[in-house]
Amino acid sequence: MDFRLNDDEILAFIARGYHIFHPAIDADIHQAVCAHTHAAFVEGKNPGNAIYEQVPALVQVLSHPQVVGALTSILGADYHMLCHRHAHLTQPGQAAGGFHQDGTPRALRGWTRPWRYGHRPRKVLLVYFPHAVPKELGPTTLVPGSQYYRQRPEAMETLECEVEGDAGVMAICHFSSWHRAGANVSDTERIMLKFVFDRRDEPHEPSWQAAASYNPDFAATARQWSAHPDGRLLCLPKTWQTMWNWLGGRGAERLGGTASMESLFQNLASDQEHEALEAAYSLGGQVDADEAQALVARMRHGDEQEREMAAVALSAAGRVAVAALRETLADPDPWLRAMAADIAGDLGRESLALIPDIERAIDDEDIWVRHNALQALALWGREAHGAEDRVVEALTDAEPFVRFNALGALMSMRPLDARCAEWFQHVAANDEAHPQWRAQDALLRWDNAALRY
Repeated sequence: MDFRLNDDEILAFIARGYHIFHPAIDADIHQAVCAHTHAAFVEGKNPGNAIYEQVPALVQVLSHPQVVGALTSILGADYHMLCHRHAHLTQPGQAAGGFHQDGTPRALRGWTRPWRYGHRPRKVLLVYFPHAVPKELGPTTLVPGSQYYRQRPEAMETLECEVEGDAGVMAICHFSSWHRAGANVSDTERIMLKFVFDRRDEPHEPSWQAAASYNPDFAATARQWSAHPDGRLLCLPKTWQTMWNWLGGRGAERLGGTASMESLFQNLASDQEHEALEAAYSLGGQVDADEAQALVARMRHGDEQEREMAAVALSAAGRVAVAALRETLADPDPWLRAMAADIAGDLGRESLALIPDIERAIDDEDIWVRHNALQALALWGREAHGAEDRVVEALTDAEPFVRFNALGALMSMRPLDARCAEWFQHVAANDEAHPQWRAQDALLRWDNAALRY
């Protein structure tokens, strides 16, 4: 049986940022997960990333055909579980958590940024409850459509959707979705297990059950869904169309529109973030090479939001942006070089012509440029394997998060063979915490076939 998602479900995921479902997993497996999770909390200490190894039944949960089908639909068949896992135990009487987006802030040379918040759904969270989770137990709540918003949306508590249901209920959500833990007003402890998955290859074709005749009307869908009580943020048809085209392997297709280019450039600075986002994606679908240069000028001279939105537009522009990015990668301003490297990676296959420029950026004097260059190579993966030797050299970079991204690039470029294992063993034995986690996790999977997932 084919358990991949259908067109309607993928469109809903692109717009809302999550897919809630209930796989038909045996009850005794959920019970084993509960028991082993409690046992893993030795003296109350959270096992952190080790929860996957300490709860063997999780292999059966995450390899269930319905789970695999849903993840494959969004991330492609070659998806990968990252080394960050976490068990959240909420005690009776515990108040609701604060709304947040996941990610670890990285403060490098005065520029603090989280783990990369990209709009393309390359990375997802999987939230799993091994027991029934009614409203009073404090289920995780998700804010529909919030994954595209850099600023904290107002009054999110009026929009939130609860992940509630019987034992085994799950949600796959966009990594950048705003979410929180609900208040546990019951007399029972709540267990939630969270995993992070990402795609290992850029989409070439739909990985879900796509019907050739399916042709969504994004504008009509936005008008309909934004009128729902929880739909205030569901008003981004150009954004959704761009994600739909990318996820289906169609790349950066040209988008039509009635607004003038002048008004779209002006709206990049709108104080209404949804207007700025739609302007950015409309521009990305229409600009030529000269207008791509104008977007770089906005990144140079605009205020913070305008710079961010100009970068979004360039990320949506496809090959049209390559020449402007090549020039920007050599700009004297390190912030612009770092943004250009970030955008180059986000463009995926459409910016592969920039591989030589990104290789040179690995040696940049600025930490963020090196960090983003290696992130770009990780996103390009096997298609950038010619840069492998330069990436290996980056394993000795002075900055731990740069080394962390170098490990990720190597994992994307090649299978973990004996040569690769030698590099990873050195990092696992000698490096700081974040690179160690990534290297140790890769080696553990290589040594233990039962944990290869």
